[in-house]
Amino acid sequence: MLFIGTGKGDITAFFKGIGLLGYGLPQHHMLAIETPLYSRAFVFEQLDKSQKVCFVNCELGFITPSLKQGVLEYLTKNHPDLQYNTSNLLLSAQHTHCGPSGFSYHVIYNMSTPGFHQGVYDKIVNGIIESILEAEKNKQKANIQLGKSSFSPDIPVSFNRVIDAYNANPEVTKLTQETRHLAVDREMT
Repeated sequence: MLFIGTGKGDITAFFKGIGLLGYGLPQHHMLAIETPLYSRAFVFEQLDKSQKVCFVNCELGFITPSLKQGVLEYLTKNHPDLQYNTSNLLLSAQHTHCGPSGFSYHVIYNMSTPGFHQGVYDKIVNGIIESILEAEKNKQKANIQLGKSSFSPDIPVSFNRVIDAYNANPEVTKLTQETRHLAVDREMT
Protein backbone atom coordinates (compact mmCIF):
# COMPACT_ATOMS: atom_id res chain seq x y z
CA MET A 1 0.00 0.00 0.00
CA LEU A 2 1.18 3.49 -0.90
CA PHE A 3 -0.09 7.03 -1.06
CA ILE A 4 -0.78 7.61 -4.76
CA GLY A 5 -1.92 10.79 -6.43
CA THR A 6 -2.66 11.73 -10.02
CA GLY A 7 -2.84 15.09 -11.72
CA LYS A 8 -3.23 16.60 -15.16
CA GLY A 9 -1.90 19.89 -16.50
CA ASP A 10 -2.42 21.73 -19.78
CA ILE A 11 0.81 22.10 -21.78
CA THR A 12 -0.81 23.26 -25.04
CA ALA A 13 1.83 25.85 -25.92
CA PHE A 14 0.03 27.33 -28.92
CA PHE A 15 1.64 30.33 -30.59
CA LYS A 16 0.55 30.67 -34.22
CA GLY A 17 3.49 30.21 -36.57
CA ILE A 18 5.80 28.47 -34.06
CA GLY A 19 7.38 25.33 -35.45
CA LEU A 20 6.21 21.87 -34.56
CA LEU A 21 8.83 19.50 -33.23
CA GLY A 22 8.22 16.98 -35.95
CA TYR A 23 10.77 16.32 -38.58
CA GLY A 24 12.66 19.63 -38.38
CA LEU A 25 10.89 21.00 -41.43
CA PRO A 26 10.27 24.75 -41.38
CA GLN A 27 6.91 24.35 -43.14
CA HIS A 28 5.56 22.38 -40.14
CA HIS A 29 4.23 25.14 -37.95
CA MET A 30 1.23 25.80 -35.73
CA LEU A 31 -1.95 27.01 -37.40
CA ALA A 32 -4.55 26.04 -34.79
CA ILE A 33 -5.17 23.65 -31.90
CA GLU A 34 -6.62 20.35 -33.04
CA THR A 35 -6.06 18.49 -29.78
CA PRO A 36 -4.85 19.97 -26.47
CA LEU A 37 -1.60 18.60 -25.02
CA TYR A 38 -1.33 17.50 -21.39
CA SER A 39 1.11 16.41 -18.75
CA ARG A 40 -0.01 13.69 -16.39
CA ALA A 41 1.66 13.33 -13.01
CA PHE A 42 1.70 10.26 -10.79
CA VAL A 43 3.01 10.60 -7.23
CA PHE A 44 3.93 7.46 -5.29
CA GLU A 45 4.81 7.87 -1.60
CA GLN A 46 5.54 5.41 1.17
CA LEU A 47 2.93 5.39 3.94
CA ASP A 48 5.55 6.54 6.44
CA LYS A 49 6.44 9.38 4.01
CA SER A 50 10.08 8.26 4.00
CA GLN A 51 10.32 8.04 0.21
CA LYS A 52 8.47 9.59 -2.68
CA VAL A 53 8.74 9.67 -6.45
CA CYS A 54 6.81 11.62 -9.06
CA PHE A 55 6.55 10.38 -12.63
CA VAL A 56 5.24 12.87 -15.20
CA ASN A 57 4.36 11.89 -18.76
CA CYS A 58 4.07 14.78 -21.24
CA GLU A 59 2.54 14.87 -24.71
CA LEU A 60 5.73 16.29 -26.23
CA GLY A 61 8.44 15.19 -28.63
CA PHE A 62 10.93 14.73 -25.80
CA ILE A 63 11.99 16.12 -22.44
CA THR A 64 14.91 18.51 -22.15
CA PRO A 65 17.07 19.37 -19.14
CA SER A 66 15.63 22.90 -19.38
CA LEU A 67 12.13 21.63 -18.57
CA LYS A 68 13.23 19.62 -15.55
CA GLN A 69 15.36 22.54 -14.35
CA GLY A 70 12.42 24.95 -14.62
CA VAL A 71 10.03 22.64 -12.78
CA LEU A 72 12.52 21.88 -10.00
CA GLU A 73 13.44 25.55 -9.54
CA TYR A 74 9.78 26.45 -9.05
CA LEU A 75 9.01 23.55 -6.72
CA THR A 76 12.15 24.12 -4.63
CA LYS A 77 11.38 27.83 -4.24
CA ASN A 78 7.60 27.70 -3.78
CA HIS A 79 6.98 24.22 -2.35
CA PRO A 80 10.15 23.10 -0.53
CA ASP A 81 8.01 20.90 1.74
CA LEU A 82 7.35 18.60 -1.23
CA GLN A 83 11.09 17.78 -1.29
CA TYR A 84 11.49 17.20 -5.03
CA ASN A 85 14.96 16.89 -6.52
CA THR A 86 16.66 15.42 -9.57
CA SER A 87 16.44 11.91 -8.09
CA ASN A 88 12.72 11.70 -7.33
CA LEU A 89 11.21 13.72 -10.19
CA LEU A 90 11.03 11.82 -13.47
CA LEU A 91 9.81 13.55 -16.64
CA SER A 92 9.03 11.58 -19.79
CA ALA A 93 7.48 12.29 -23.18
CA GLN A 94 5.20 10.32 -25.48
CA HIS A 95 7.27 11.39 -28.49
CA THR A 96 4.67 13.17 -30.57
CA HIS A 97 5.76 14.92 -33.74
CA CYS A 98 2.85 17.34 -33.42
CA GLY A 99 3.96 19.21 -30.31
CA PRO A 100 5.79 22.54 -30.10
CA SER A 101 9.49 23.18 -30.40
CA GLY A 102 11.26 26.11 -28.79
CA PHE A 103 11.51 24.83 -25.21
CA SER A 104 15.10 23.59 -25.21
CA TYR A 105 18.27 25.45 -24.32
CA HIS A 106 19.97 23.44 -27.08
CA VAL A 107 19.92 25.30 -30.41
CA ILE A 108 19.53 22.28 -32.68
CA TYR A 109 16.16 21.33 -31.14
CA ASN A 110 14.75 24.81 -31.70
CA MET A 111 15.66 25.26 -35.36
CA SER A 112 12.10 24.80 -36.60
CA THR A 113 10.71 27.37 -34.15
CA PRO A 114 13.01 29.30 -34.91
CA GLY A 115 14.87 29.61 -31.64
CA PHE A 116 13.98 29.40 -27.97
CA HIS A 117 10.48 30.73 -27.24
CA GLN A 118 9.84 31.86 -23.66
CA GLY A 119 6.07 31.52 -24.00
CA VAL A 120 6.29 27.89 -25.16
CA TYR A 121 8.76 27.08 -22.37
CA ASP A 122 6.66 28.76 -19.67
CA LYS A 123 3.41 27.06 -20.75
CA ILE A 124 5.01 23.62 -20.65
CA VAL A 125 6.81 24.15 -17.33
CA ASN A 126 3.68 25.63 -15.72
CA GLY A 127 1.50 22.77 -16.98
CA ILE A 128 3.90 20.18 -15.58
CA ILE A 129 3.93 22.00 -12.24
CA GLU A 130 0.12 22.14 -12.29
CA SER A 131 -0.10 18.37 -12.81
CA ILE A 132 2.37 17.67 -9.98
CA LEU A 133 0.60 19.93 -7.50
CA GLU A 134 -2.76 18.37 -8.37
CA ALA A 135 -1.30 14.89 -7.88
CA GLU A 136 0.08 15.95 -4.50
CA LYS A 137 -3.39 17.19 -3.43
CA ASN A 138 -5.07 13.98 -4.63
CA LYS A 139 -2.85 11.50 -2.79
CA GLN A 140 -4.71 8.69 -1.10
CA LYS A 141 -3.99 5.17 0.07
CA ALA A 142 -3.94 2.80 -2.87
CA ASN A 143 -2.39 -0.34 -4.31
CA ILE A 144 -0.69 -0.74 -7.66
CA GLN A 145 -1.76 -3.61 -9.87
CA LEU A 146 -0.28 -4.93 -13.08
CA GLY A 147 -2.38 -6.18 -15.95
CA LYS A 148 -1.96 -7.34 -19.54
CA SER A 149 -4.24 -7.19 -22.53
CA SER A 150 -4.03 -7.30 -26.32
CA PHE A 151 -5.72 -5.46 -29.13
CA SER A 152 -7.76 -7.57 -31.52
CA PRO A 153 -6.11 -7.95 -34.98
CA ASP A 154 -9.00 -6.10 -36.61
CA ILE A 155 -8.26 -2.91 -34.63
CA PRO A 156 -5.57 -0.76 -36.34
CA VAL A 157 -4.27 0.96 -33.19
CA SER A 158 -0.78 1.58 -34.54
CA PHE A 159 1.30 0.72 -37.57
CA ASN A 160 4.84 -0.02 -38.67
CA ARG A 161 6.26 2.92 -40.67
CA VAL A 162 8.76 0.78 -42.57
CA ILE A 163 6.80 -2.25 -43.67
CA ASP A 164 9.36 -3.13 -46.38
CA ALA A 165 12.10 -3.45 -43.74
CA TYR A 166 9.77 -5.50 -41.53
CA ASN A 167 8.95 -7.82 -44.44
CA ALA A 168 12.69 -8.39 -45.04
CA ASN A 169 12.82 -10.43 -41.81
CA PRO A 170 12.74 -14.09 -42.89
CA GLU A 171 10.68 -15.27 -39.88
CA VAL A 172 7.70 -12.95 -40.34
CA THR A 173 4.52 -13.28 -42.33
CA LYS A 174 4.69 -10.66 -45.09
CA LEU A 175 2.26 -7.77 -44.61
CA THR A 176 0.84 -5.09 -46.91
CA GLN A 177 0.30 -1.37 -46.33
CA GLU A 178 -3.28 -2.25 -45.33
CA THR A 179 -2.20 -4.86 -42.76
CA ARG A 180 0.95 -3.12 -41.46
CA HIS A 181 -0.85 -2.46 -38.17
CA LEU A 182 -0.15 -6.11 -37.38
CA ALA A 183 3.62 -5.50 -37.54
CA VAL A 184 3.72 -4.05 -34.02
CA ASP A 185 3.55 -5.54 -30.55
CA ARG A 186 -0.18 -5.49 -29.81
CA GLU A 187 0.11 -6.54 -26.17
CA MET A 188 -0.08 -3.91 -23.46
CA THR A 189 1.16 -4.26 -19.93
